[in-house]
Order: sequence, then C-alpha cells, then structure tokens
Amino acid sequence: MSVVLHGAEIKVYMNGSAVALSKSCDIEVSCDTEEVASPTSANWREFLAGRKDWNINVSVLLSSVSTLVTAVGNTVTLTFGTQPDQMTGSAIVQATKMTATKGSLAQGAWKFKGTGALTQVFI
Repeated sequence: MSVVLHGAEIKVYMNGSAVALSKSCDIEVSCDTEEVASPTSANWREFLAGRKDWNINVSVLLSSVSTLVTAVGNTVTLTFGTQPDQMTGSAIVQATKMTATKGSLAQGAWKFKGTGALTQVFI
C-alpha cells in the first residue's frame, strides 16, 4: 500500500543538522542518455542510460547572513527524506541567495550540487 508524503515530512539535513527554517525544497535526480543506432529500430530512436547526478535547492527564512555566505564552495553531507526512507550523499554548496523586502521576512536559498552517489540510510 502506498503512503502519500506531506511536504512537511521531507526534511533536508546538512552535516547532521536540519536546514533551519526551511520553507520548501526541490530534489532532482537525473541521468544522461546516449542515443544508440540500431538497424532494427525502424527509424525509432533508442537510448542507453548514462551517468547519474543529483541536486537539491532549499528555500529558507533567513536567520544568518554569514552562514549563507561562508558556506559557498564547501562540501557538506546532506540527508533527506522521512524515516525510515532516507537518502544521503555529499554535495557542494554551489550557491546561496538572500532576498529582503521591506516589511517582509528575509529569505534565503541554498543550491547544492551532489558529488558522488546517493545511498539509502538504514535506521
């Protein structure tokens, strides 16, 4: 039986600590494809799966400017999902963004680029 996950149940942890005040996250896992020619394909394209990669973008309410700025370029361990269904891997903090509008809460964003494989966490 399938269980529907709610957005609040998907949490992103950086080096063991929850990414504080997170509002939303986008997690993408993809693979390259290589077209292969085949005399039996009858003008239909055929593909082979290639190398995989992953990235995570997290939107947060801003609590520290220096944490966002100094993290860029560092490699961190990310864990995401819900217990007992979690994945973990190393990622480079590729970019951060800060947005502040007068009269609103300051917001930030983390952009992580996975380096290496994602592995399942067994608890």
